[in-house]
Amino acid sequence: MPSSQRSESINSLFDGYVNQNTSLVEFLGQYDKALVEQRKAESEEDFKSKNTIAKLNTTNPLERKAGEFYTKKMFTIFQDEMIGIRTDDKKKYFRVLFDNSNDVTATCQCAKFERE
Repeated sequence: MPSSQRSESINSLFDGYVNQNTSLVEFLGQYDKALVEQRKAESEEDFKSKNTIAKLNTTNPLERKAGEFYTKKMFTIFQDEMIGIRTDDKKKYFRVLFDNSNDVTATCQCAKFERE
């Protein structure tokens, strides 16, 4: 993750919890609150993702598999990328490997979704 992206991520975590006038003692308390809220939001997202069926835009089996193992938020990003590649004037081909021997894993040569 680039340092600017890390900085934005950290800033968004504390947005609404601390400001430039926050003391160190207050910061520690607010830090705990921010983490609790973040964990709660992640748990809710995981619950929604595990208990709903992804809405598919195509009949592509890759999209169906991605809908099974990505969170809803990440799946939406995946769909946008997939549609963008499909509708691009220039045809793009990426090698995607599936390994379902133990657990279903997918690896793409661009590694965008592994990185993010």
